[in-house]
Amino acid sequence: MGRGMKRNIIFLTLIVIILVFGWWLFSLGNKEENLISLRVESIPKDVIIRINDKVSSNGTKLKPGKYAVKVERDDFSSNTQVVVIEDRSSRYPNNEFVLTVTLDANSEKGRNILKKYSEKDYLELEGKSSQSGSSIGEDFKKENPIIGLLPYIQSYYRIDYGKTDEGKFKIVITANEPIGRQVAVERIRSWGFNPTNYLIEFKDFYNIFSPEQNKPIEPWGGL
Repeated sequence: MGRGMKRNIIFLTLIVIILVFGWWLFSLGNKEENLISLRVESIPKDVIIRINDKVSSNGTKLKPGKYAVKVERDDFSSNTQVVVIEDRSSRYPNNEFVLTVTLDANSEKGRNILKKYSEKDYLELEGKSSQSGSSIGEDFKKENPIIGLLPYIQSYYRIDYGKTDEGKFKIVITANEPIGRQVAVERIRSWGFNPTNYLIEFKDFYNIFSPEQNKPIEPWGGL
């Protein structure tokens, strides 16, 4: 075999190696673009995040799919939510899914920590969420127009929405006194919706805005 032939074989081999390497880099870049960062915004801060039971950093990149996200911190009850990341990166600004979480205090220390947060902090937190835009489809919103008014947060109660395990729409009212639940139901009625047409789940809730945490919530005079 002549020198010229050897040079041609070496040259062609180098070209093949470069092409293969370039294709590998291109494929790697595409895979990276399809990953979505999961960012947790929470009250309180400094929480531990577990994704499918594995401790994860805030901003972990995930493939499209369904994930169980558990948020926890000492002196607070943990919160677990199912997050569905769709295979449509254009749906998420900056390729980022934002999950908002509020934890309930289960000790005096935890309640003292929550005193540092105002109602404005809670409203701003809700505004950051990607959850409604990704796990609740447009058809689901059209079937349940009350979604456009939720979440609705007051000092002594809040009204949220979600899905049952069977995928049915439900309203979640959080208040730890009967009067709070009653006012929340009346608020729904005042929006022009019949509460009896909905599956309503009631949850207990500690009034973090009260200066005296151990006092029962006082009835208030109107909506």
